[in-house]
Amino acid sequence: MPRRHRLPLIHHFDLSMKNWLFKFAWNNYWRVASWYDLDDMVQDGYLVFYRVLEKYRGKVQNRAHLMRLFQVSYANHIHNISIKRTRTPEVLFEDLAPNPEVRERIMDKVLQSNDDAEMALVLAGAPREVRAVIAGLEAADGATLRKPYQRRKGQRETQNERLCKLGGLDPNTVDVVLALKTYLVNT
Repeated sequence: MPRRHRLPLIHHFDLSMKNWLFKFAWNNYWRVASWYDLDDMVQDGYLVFYRVLEKYRGKVQNRAHLMRLFQVSYANHIHNISIKRTRTPEVLFEDLAPNPEVRERIMDKVLQSNDDAEMALVLAGAPREVRAVIAGLEAADGATLRKPYQRRKGQRETQNERLCKLGGLDPNTVDVVLALKTYLVNT
């Protein structure tokens, strides 16, 4: 009876691993496409492979087992990147002030007002709700602002609810996002 030899632990990417990596990165690119390049995803795959190789050096001798460890680790890596990004609250300035001329006027005012007194004058004309939210943003620490949106009964906290909480307002009666958009458009 012939004796079966175990394959030695590989120290390089072979063609099947490259094919799997490129296919997986391509199929999951949609999850991170707005902030991550496909080339970066592939490079992350190589890094994850070498991390797995170092972590399991001497513990895993079966090539198929190593490949599966790499696949699970890389899938988890991509999942973690996409989750981390969706938990980050992001509001684009273009969404708040869609008109380019209005954005330019606002930026001119902000850039010209390098003094707190001038900035206070710019914000003095803002509605009460907007001023309350800005005061809440100034008072909040970074950890509070980076916290993920809360979930209740399968629903995620809305942006209006988050901003109202910062400003001490009732989200059921106040639409801060609309007030901010209206103020920026009319400024």
